[in-house]
Amino acid sequence: MNLKYFSRSSAVFLVLFYSLCLVSFADTQSVLTDAIQSPVGVAELSRGGTGTGLPGANAFYYNPAGAAHHGFDLGYENLDYQNTHYQSFNTWKLAVGILPISAARVFQQTKSGDQITITYYTLARSGNRKIDWGITYKTVDYQLGNASAASHGAGIDIGILAYLSRNFSLGVVVQDVYRETLPVPVSARAGLGYQSNGQDLRLYMDVIKPDLRQGGDYIYAVGADLLISDGFLLRGGWNSQAISSAGLSLYVGRFAIDGGLVYNAKSEEKLSYLLSFKFGINH
Repeated sequence: MNLKYFSRSSAVFLVLFYSLCLVSFADTQSVLTDAIQSPVGVAELSRGGTGTGLPGANAFYYNPAGAAHHGFDLGYENLDYQNTHYQSFNTWKLAVGILPISAARVFQQTKSGDQITITYYTLARSGNRKIDWGITYKTVDYQLGNASAASHGAGIDIGILAYLSRNFSLGVVVQDVYRETLPVPVSARAGLGYQSNGQDLRLYMDVIKPDLRQGGDYIYAVGADLLISDGFLLRGGWNSQAISSAGLSLYVGRFAIDGGLVYNAKSEEKLSYLLSFKFGINH
């Protein structure tokens, strides 16, 4: 046996194997990062993916501190009900404001067959200095491509929400600050919120850093809610990923229906349609 040839062949094999592993890891990281960092919520997506600077129904994702004052809420959301970009993309959520705790389940199935289920558990507390805090623990179960078995990971998000005045508030969140077998980067969000005295107008401005390890990569988003009359609200928004959106909410007693439309100028299928049903929300 030619040992020199054998050594060279082994080295080539090891290099190729290591390269394939890196590519596989990069693909897994990319798919999971897209899934975990994809904004959720019909209302939030309808205003450009904003929601960090004010309390909201989907605080478990945007800012766990925003759940500190939220009441009872049970809801289902279909974030692509015409399956334009996903085979399935939906959310179930239950919030109990007395405690206050909430739990949510987000399920995504891509057109290529990747399946990701993210379960959120959020605990929030109201501070005595006009600063609320919250923490979200999430578990991630995923089966990508032709994988024969599902994989599992977990992460923790931490957020604060400071009420600067009667009308303005500031939220800051660090997402995936702790990760357990979850190959995604640490990310951050900051948001400024404005609420009019009559609460008929809300303005949002968010800045998102998808990866704190890298410089220069920011996403900017703005949005607004406008209460037209009792039980009827319009919203709209834009973000720097060439996404524009609009939506509305209809309230009847303790029930609500949210609808939304998202236009993505960079996507082949430019329009996505959103729909949600909720019971017991605060409005």
